[in-house]
Amino acid sequence: MFARGAIDAIGMWEPIVELAIQTAGREKVVVFQDKSVYREIYSLYSTRSKLEDPERRASIVEFVRGLVKMQKVFEGEPEKVFGRVAAASKVEEGVIRTVWKDHSWKGGLPGDLVDFLVEEDRYLARVENRAVMTKEEIERFVDPSVLKEALAA
Repeated sequence: MFARGAIDAIGMWEPIVELAIQTAGREKVVVFQDKSVYREIYSLYSTRSKLEDPERRASIVEFVRGLVKMQKVFEGEPEKVFGRVAAASKVEEGVIRTVWKDHSWKGGLPGDLVDFLVEEDRYLARVENRAVMTKEEIERFVDPSVLKEALAA
């Protein structure tokens, strides 16, 4: 639709934008990207009872350790995973290589995570027609101890 001119603009996640650019022709496209406007934060949730169970906690810590290790590869040695990511996503490897720079492989807990969640909750509370959670309530959801253990080993 973009290449045919049926639509004038797209706003999607990669690799869809790159595929549209390639289809329309890079010389015909202007890309506006402001990473301060949109932010993705992925979360890992568990229950207190699982975190208090030594065997389950060790398994969760090991999983997070694996995520940290993979994040370092994604950020520092992406050529090791381009083929695998391309196969898993059924997207040509060249496209994956092109869009890789558009992703942030930071990992960890952002320093402003609680403040970010407070803002998100204000919006969600309005949409869900419920009371806004306090900052203290939201802070209880963020437990840095598993990440600290994973990084310590």
